[in-house]
Amino acid sequence: MKSAPCLLSATAAVLACCATPHEASLPRLDHLEGVGAPVYQPMLVVPLPALQTGVAPEGRQVEALQARRSPIGDVLLALFKDSDINLLIDPQVQATDCTFDIKKSTIEEAFDALLQSQDLGYEWDGSFLRVSTQVRDTVHVDIMDTSSASAGASKSSSPTGSGNSSGGGASAFWDELQSSLPNLLGEGSSFVINRTASTVHVEARPSGVGRLREYVGTTTHRANQQVSLEARILEVRLSDQYSLGVNWSLLPGLFNSNKVGQAGAGAVLRQAAASGGTALSFGILDTNDFSVFVDALEQQGQVRVLSSPRVSTMNNQPASIGVTDQIPYITRTIIDDQGVSRTEFGVEFVASGVVLNVRPMIGDDGMLSVSITPSVREQTGTVVTPDGLITVPIISEREATTTVRVADGQAIALGGLRSTRKNESRQGVPFLMNVPLLGQLFSNTVQDRLEVELMIVLVPRVLDDTWIGEEMARGSHRLVHLRRGFQWNSIHLDGYRPEDWSGGSLQGEAQAATEPGVRAPVALPAPLPPDRGATITRRGLASHLLAVANRQLNDGDLQEALRAIERALLLEPDRTEALIAGAVLYERRGERARARVLFDRALERNPDDIIGLTGRGALELDDGSPFAARRYLERAHQLGHTALTAANFGAVLLSLGDNEAALELMRAASSAAAPAELHANLAFAELSTGKVHDARASLHSALAAGADARNPRLVALDRLIADAENAEAKAAAAAVKAPTGTPAPASESP
Repeated sequence: MKSAPCLLSATAAVLACCATPHEASLPRLDHLEGVGAPVYQPMLVVPLPALQTGVAPEGRQVEALQARRSPIGDVLLALFKDSDINLLIDPQVQATDCTFDIKKSTIEEAFDALLQSQDLGYEWDGSFLRVSTQVRDTVHVDIMDTSSASAGASKSSSPTGSGNSSGGGASAFWDELQSSLPNLLGEGSSFVINRTASTVHVEARPSGVGRLREYVGTTTHRANQQVSLEARILEVRLSDQYSLGVNWSLLPGLFNSNKVGQAGAGAVLRQAAASGGTALSFGILDTNDFSVFVDALEQQGQVRVLSSPRVSTMNNQPASIGVTDQIPYITRTIIDDQGVSRTEFGVEFVASGVVLNVRPMIGDDGMLSVSITPSVREQTGTVVTPDGLITVPIISEREATTTVRVADGQAIALGGLRSTRKNESRQGVPFLMNVPLLGQLFSNTVQDRLEVELMIVLVPRVLDDTWIGEEMARGSHRLVHLRRGFQWNSIHLDGYRPEDWSGGSLQGEAQAATEPGVRAPVALPAPLPPDRGATITRRGLASHLLAVANRQLNDGDLQEALRAIERALLLEPDRTEALIAGAVLYERRGERARARVLFDRALERNPDDIIGLTGRGALELDDGSPFAARRYLERAHQLGHTALTAANFGAVLLSLGDNEAALELMRAASSAAAPAELHANLAFAELSTGKVHDARASLHSALAAGADARNPRLVALDRLIADAENAEAKAAAAAVKAPTGTPAPASESP
């Protein structure tokens, strides 16, 4: 298997070879478009602590629990006998009968299963545990209601040559959600929809709330995926021998729609409809042969690039790419006002050009189903009113619709939209041809007929959230540097960086804590009594919730895992593993304020918790405060002395510019079993100290350890190493060509 750096180098070579004088270059990856010099940011590893596996650490399993048609209120009172929890039971719950036979289970698991079987819920307010038939909850819906924005947009015209996407689907979702809520929540429920805050406040049975969360979670996961659509709109002026249209069989690297079966990468072709008297031709293009495709088109006529637009849209939402001109014409209205006629003139516009309407949908297998509707509007002449005062343009419109299923990043070629342009010109002897009457003897009329076919190459790509998050982080980092002009410090500090003065963000305290526990002044809660397994306790119920959170994490449901951890913290606020796990998950979601609070509470309980120190230091480093981060990560490495802690401590040393110390630290901890982040940070340390060959080897080790070659930071690191290798190669070539006695130029430092 080829390594990712080699693949990236090969891709760069293909990009260089595919450029043509006609601007028909290979569509580039979104994250490489318009970026400057690559910048590597050190990589950190913040692991999750081990949560409970389902049994309270100090509890024990109950051999058997049985009941037959017993009031559930009496069963709950028996389960909570001698418990440290104050129990309140709703009157409607007391009258419910239950029958069960539970074996080999903890008392907390039996309690949870009993409530689920009767569709009951409970809430803990810090003092009382209330069991009731209905629960209150707030569901956040991460889909914007664009009904007002769409109404405003419909009144304005989009600029020529721009792309836009419609948000009508988001507004339709909220309407469907409002109509579906009574069925989802069930009888006796109530709800309030806040479209401004994108939240739904409900009071319903637990099963109804669960159905609502499942419905919203599934919808938002698919609806919030994004697709980038990059197009090349080409105009081919056909030669005489190809006046019937482009001969697609002569185009290399193209799977034509006339063929039967599947194209490369599993692409499926299907033409849905065609109109305008011209059938739409389309095919799947090998992106590596794009320049060859354009060269082959030039053999059939002159090729001109009309536009290279790009637009992004949400999953299964329409997007429009337009390259149009607005043709004005005069309108006349005769108004009869009490026998007095008057004439009013106005100006109206009609669009002429190319409009491409696209609707992509991402499948579960990563394939893209794309509905494409190209439309071409051209002015073919004019019509004059009988009085000769008003001239109105004649517009010819050709439109076709097709549906194609392609792989991510696979180019789609569309053609068949042909038109005939007729031009008349008068030629003759200068001056004499303009003489009235006699000028016709010295002039003639020449008529030209030109066959033109429009070709569109469309490349749909699924936008990766990793790249989006990385660009947002880099943008925040650059904003921190902008604050340098608004602050003043008369004390010169070695290694001083502006983000350490600003606190690493545009808000909050500027001074970092001197000790891990300074930010958590709240007194520690009193320890809970040990759980002996004979009754339901706060500690046992918290352990059960952590086990539920662990199962949710294994299923990939981050949101539900966080809800279970928060409920566990309500029952047992000083549970260290719950505090750290919640902090790590909140940090991964980007909620840094909540993550900081939980980390500080955990470090107040145990200042030497390695994962807590690591996560706290990672927060400081991500916020642009490497000096504050060093205190936490250095302490974590002193306690752990593992490859993971060495990778994190080396990352903060690289951020501080201490490359030699970082190189020495990470080389000592490097091994085949070391995490990929350590090898990547080591590669940058070696590159920064001039060891280019070693840096390439360490990058290969990072990829072998499981690093994703598409990771934005690894892509930047590969580009930096490649630039350094090219600089060394140029210096070596210059040294060979340099005359004797002339010192060779030194290679540039990375």
